[in-house]
Order: sequence, then structure tokens, then C-alpha cells
Amino acid sequence: MQVYDPSTNSWRELAPRPHKAHGYQLAAHGNYIYAFGGFAHEASNRPSWKSLDVIDRYDINTNQWVTIGQMPRARSSNVVAVVGTKAYLIGGWDATPKTPGDAEGTFHAAVDVFDLERETITEASWSMPLPLRRAFTSAVANDKIYLIGGLGVGASHFELLANVTQINPVTGFAMDLSSLPFATFAPSAGLLGNELMMFGGMFKTTPQDYEYVAHIFTHEMSSSGWNHSGRFLRETKGFSQVVNVNDGLMVLGGHHYYSDRDEPVNTVEFFSK
Repeated sequence: MQVYDPSTNSWRELAPRPHKAHGYQLAAHGNYIYAFGGFAHEASNRPSWKSLDVIDRYDINTNQWVTIGQMPRARSSNVVAVVGTKAYLIGGWDATPKTPGDAEGTFHAAVDVFDLERETITEASWSMPLPLRRAFTSAVANDKIYLIGGLGVGASHFELLANVTQINPVTGFAMDLSSLPFATFAPSAGLLGNELMMFGGMFKTTPQDYEYVAHIFTHEMSSSGWNHSGRFLRETKGFSQVVNVNDGLMVLGGHHYYSDRDEPVNTVEFFSK
């Protein structure tokens, strides 16, 4: 775990999370940061992976992690959308093989809600709208949750999605918005002013080939449709993280591969109006 200080433009190392994993999201509240589940290695499984059900909490003041509980179900490759004091765990899957050789996993329709004040987790009264998906991204605007892109059910065929869905987390009411300009998974997204911005992601070039893109598309929240911003990432990538910093958006890290290059991304890009 690393922390970035914008005032000094510097990074420093912090205490590591007690569970090694990827494919999980964070939520912050007060002096705490919460990590939910994740995708982890398990040598005894075939394939040798699993999803986790743990909730880990980091204390900013003491630089210490502690495991504070379990989720109702193991979950990874999902989103965590914070509205008010509630963190909504939506989508993703339990990748743990049900039988030897199972790579399809179990996609989740159930939505779990973590109360950031009480530190309790319950199942929402509503379910994730179809299509079920993983490796997608989300954003929150005007107390609504937006689900963007992703991979559909099944690991063997890699069904890329162009769906954009708006959800009212109080009622669970969901509606489809204008589709993305291309089906994609592993994009990242953030809200800049009144614009929802989508960065990068994976693009299908042939039935068996994929590549990351550097495009940046925008969606005006007061209108419909997606438009190319005219701007591009410095490199093609997916699985980046987006955070709001100094009236702009930072796009951190991610994954890149092209030809024989398959590697994590160490760049940080800043976008403003």
C-alpha cells in the first residue's frame, strides 16, 4: 500500500493489507479505509485461485490493518459505490472453482451494503439488474450509481458489454442509459464537473484477440449519448483507478499488454477541465 501526497508530489510505503489480492475496491470513511474481498491465489484449487469474503480495515492514524468481519459471500471483480454512509458492493463473482477445472465461477446478483458508521453488512432489498457482470467500473453522481461496461457471465467466451445502467440505491430502481461507443471491460471512470468520463478499457479486435485502448469518452449528465473527448491517455491500459484530486481526476496505474508486453502500469495521469 502506498500513499500519495499532492502537496509534496511524493509517495511513501504504508503497512500492507493482511490479505494478498487483486480485483477488489476500497471505501473511505473518517480515519478508516475499508477493503472488501478480492481475487487471490489458492494453490490447492484447480484453477489455482479463489475469491475472498473478508473485510479489512486500515487506520490512517496508526498505519495498521485489522480484519473486522466477513461478507455474506466471497466476491471479487466487483464495484464498491459509496452513497452517503453506505458502501454498495455490486456485481463481480465468486471465482472459487466449484469443481476441478471450473473457470466460470458464480456471478453475483445479490447486492451487499456495508454501513460505514456501524461497520455492519447486510443484503440489499434489491438485486443487480441484468446483465450480471464483472471487471466493470462505476461512478456516483447525484446519489445515483452508474455501472459501466464489463464482462458478461462465463469465463470461456469473454462477452464484452457496452451497457450503462443507472441505479437508485434507495429503491433499487434501475434504467439503461445510452450504450458505450464500444463494448469494453476493465475501463475506469470518474465524474469531472457534470461530465462522466470513461478512460481506456479493453477492445475486442477479433473473436479471439483483444487490446487495451487509450480513448477518453465523456457523457454529459444532463444529456444523452457518449462523445469522444478529443483527449487520450498516455498509453493504452485498463484496470486503472480514478480518484478526485484538486478539482480534477487522477488515473492511477492499471494493466497494459501489447504484443510481447504484459505488465502493470506505473504512471499517474491528471485530467482537469
